Amino acid sequence: MKRMKKLLTLLVVLAAMALVPCVQSFAAGGVPDNVKKLTAKADETSVRLTWKKAGNAQGYEIHQVDLTTGLTQKVASTSKTTYTVKGLNVGEKYSFQIFAYNKSGGVKNLSTAGSNVVTVKTKAVKPKVPSNFQISTYGDKSITLKWSKVSNVYGYYIYLYDETAGEYQVIDKTRGTSITIKNLKDGQECKFKIQSYRKVGKTIVTSKMSSAVKGTARKFSKLVKQVHGRYYNTTVTATTKATVSSTGKKITVKKGTKVVATTLSGKTVTAMLPDGTKIKIASNKLKFTSLNTTTREYSKEVKEAFVNQKGYSSSTNYLIWISQYTTNTSVFKGSRGKWKLVRSMPCVIGTMGRTTPGTFKICKRAYDYGGPVIYFSWNSAKNWGNAFHRRVDGNTRGAYSHG
Repeated sequence: MKRMKKLLTLLVVLAAMALVPCVQSFAAGGVPDNVKKLTAKADETSVRLTWKKAGNAQGYEIHQVDLTTGLTQKVASTSKTTYTVKGLNVGEKYSFQIFAYNKSGGVKNLSTAGSNVVTVKTKAVKPKVPSNFQISTYGDKSITLKWSKVSNVYGYYIYLYDETAGEYQVIDKTRGTSITIKNLKDGQECKFKIQSYRKVGKTIVTSKMSSAVKGTARKFSKLVKQVHGRYYNTTVTATTKATVSSTGKKITVKKGTKVVATTLSGKTVTAMLPDGTKIKIASNKLKFTSLNTTTREYSKEVKEAFVNQKGYSSSTNYLIWISQYTTNTSVFKGSRGKWKLVRSMPCVIGTMGRTTPGTFKICKRAYDYGGPVIYFSWNSAKNWGNAFHRRVDGNTRGAYSHG
């Protein structure tokens, strides 16, 4: 009997000793505390979650919550107290909850309850409205629009006001910063707006629409076709092949032929034969001799049609146009589309294209050549520019000056 008691006592002791590791292991891990103060901040396609550190936790499980069913689905784990859930859709609501965990003896212990549930909605950042939206030029029943580039956008929608529908409707889109709207009606009053857009995943996000710009489409005046740009007198230096621009036919142009080139640079230039045929010819077969000019004046009607068709504007009620073909300076008074010629005079321009083409504003005034000098272009590095000033070397018209 005594022996049996000793044996029972030994078994109890051994059993107690066997239970000790389990109790110690459970005490070392234990159930972690619940996560508190979960917050969320949504981006376009992600949500950043942040929470307070939970006691006795080795890590955390991020769960997405279905608010309709109350069910949760684990989406990630982390040992930190912040996590960003990525790859979400734009403009959708998402709910999340965090569970703390630790591991003990191969067993994963979750907190008895999840954190507070947070719900956020992803939202795309709208792009900026294009600035400097304006009419650039007028063409034959067409209007060209231009604007400043907006960073981080995919493209631009162009709207035209529909009088019948009483609203602006998309008529085109582009990834550039200008567009020509064609096939308008002669005399059609047009109101345009623009809107930039970007792509976020599969979602298109647009800016607000710009203010409207207005213009009237016109049938291209035959008068305007009389005006052309700066041309160059050239001589063919060796018999060569050229391509007729209108037909693509190859022809032979003999050495010594006088042709007028429309540009000064490029491997191939457009030129006109003495009979007026336009051709494409290699520039290295041409010797550029002088600027092609004439003393024949454009009529008052041609000048006004040209500047109004081009849609030129001015920050004052005056506009100055220099024709490098007729070597003439014309002064207009009025506003965009309503310019009237008030004065016209011959002028001297730069040799071989030294006078810079383009649209300019008066930028600098000085005194030289025995009188005032008014600059419309200026290079501060070279200390040089194009300007109006008194005549030099006795010339009153033609291409003689340095610009």
